[in-house]
Amino acid sequence: MTTSYKWIASALVGLTVAFVSLWGCRKEPTTWSVDVHLPVMDVLVDWADVLPSDASLELDSDQVAHLIWRGPLVTLDVSDLAQIPDTTVTNELTPSFIGGPIPVPPGSTLLDQAEDIAFNVDESEFRALTLDSGFLAWSIESTTDGFVELRYDFPGVIKNGEPVMLEIVLPPATTVGGMASASGVLDIADATVDFTGLSGTERNRIASNLVIGTPEDITDTAQIFGDDSIRVAMTFMGMQVRDIEGYFGNFEVELSENLSVFDPDTFPVGLLALSPQRADLNLINGMGADLRLNIDNLALGDNDMSHPDLGVNQFIARADWSAGAPPTTDAWSMNLLQTSPSFFDLLAQLPEDLSAMGTLELNPLGDVSGGNDYFHKDFAPSLNLDL
Repeated sequence: MTTSYKWIASALVGLTVAFVSLWGCRKEPTTWSVDVHLPVMDVLVDWADVLPSDASLELDSDQVAHLIWRGPLVTLDVSDLAQIPDTTVTNELTPSFIGGPIPVPPGSTLLDQAEDIAFNVDESEFRALTLDSGFLAWSIESTTDGFVELRYDFPGVIKNGEPVMLEIVLPPATTVGGMASASGVLDIADATVDFTGLSGTERNRIASNLVIGTPEDITDTAQIFGDDSIRVAMTFMGMQVRDIEGYFGNFEVELSENLSVFDPDTFPVGLLALSPQRADLNLINGMGADLRLNIDNLALGDNDMSHPDLGVNQFIARADWSAGAPPTTDAWSMNLLQTSPSFFDLLAQLPEDLSAMGTLELNPLGDVSGGNDYFHKDFAPSLNLDL
């Protein structure tokens, strides 16, 4: 689209003709006294200044050009499903006697403990997940006068086809000032995690097995006193999920979304002449969980619109992931050509933004899937505009 402000062209031509005529008749210099100030402007406004960068022009069979824009108004906030809270588990081994020392020969086992590490994820009940990112921070401290060997296994956390495991040997504490210690971080990004614990039937639990003893290949007898201790701390941190399975619970998300339409710096004033053919607001549900949507307010700039679907509960069924990605999705659609005032009449006034407000409820009917909800971050529910 090219907008050209040349409304004074004829006036300028007339002035030029008069000037040439006078120049041919008079020998003296000609002076002008003008009290009228006319704006002279020639501004080119390209479609790139009006449309989003991903908009397109499409020709129909009659070679009529149509402006097309399809894109997300917002990806709905279900971030509670995309992050597992940081969780720390601490184990401390202390002797059950007073005094000492008691010699502990090489290859001895002081502790062999299997336990579940529980994660606090409110009312959700997760069975399995894949991590986009995550770390396992560990620290070990020992006051024992002898070498200490530690092995910490997480058989349900699989990375590169192998269970995540920590193995380390600490030197005698007496050689390092009374306290031997070590710490580090394991990167567990891309790991798959079994959240069913040791029994395979729990939820929100990772199975672990901790073995503490003396190394068999070091011929040094540890001397243990009654006040010695070996302390181990493991922290799962920064766990962002790629996908997750289980029951996600029932909760409601407030919607208050805003999409920039016309930049007021580029379009301080003006009017567009539009001939609309289609305008839809869609919610596409890529989650394996049911949704209830209620949009109670829709506005362009400062102008609220009314529509038969506003303030009405809309139920969108869960996506079918049985054949893998991409899933078979359910969707809800609102025809914006039915708004009052007209959506395109308001759009023609170059509004700065489009806003939508309402609520989104997850699993409004409860656990109807028997704990088989599914979420993938690349298919989060999204509210889309199709013009």
